[in-house]
Amino acid sequence: MKKQIEDFTYTEEELRRIALVTDRDYIEGLGMASNNTSTHQVIQTDIVQNYLVKFGRRDILTETKLSDEIKITPDISIWERIERKGKELTPINVLLTIEITHNIRNDRYSERNVYASFKCFPSLQESFIYNYDKDVWVRYRRANKGVEKEAGKDFSRLLGCYLHTLQK
Repeated sequence: MKKQIEDFTYTEEELRRIALVTDRDYIEGLGMASNNTSTHQVIQTDIVQNYLVKFGRRDILTETKLSDEIKITPDISIWERIERKGKELTPINVLLTIEITHNIRNDRYSERNVYASFKCFPSLQESFIYNYDKDVWVRYRRANKGVEKEAGKDFSRLLGCYLHTLQK
């Protein structure tokens, strides 16, 4: 039996394989899913371009694995360079990350990545998840007792601005 999805027709077996590959990418990669939507990419591009204009700094990365040892790939990362004093040091300190999602499944994986990022990167101060279907931001920040989650918040203390203003 074939199912019509948008302009494509898939067998049940093809749909199972697609679902498995997507799940494996999320689980093994602890990071980005391949084939992001055009909406996702437009939002990501807008945030990066407006960040560069507003702050005039080039300390922003997209879809970049932040460490050779750790497979976390945020959609957007703000970082600072540190001086290399030995081969053991990572060349950057991650300060802020943003994940862009559009459904509950992606939110769940993104939240897992956020908590893993806080654990792996002691320099990380804030992390955000933006669900564009719901137009909802969630802020995570390092607190005395771990990580504090604040739904409906997009103000970055690090940047001193509301992140939704970088989408325009």
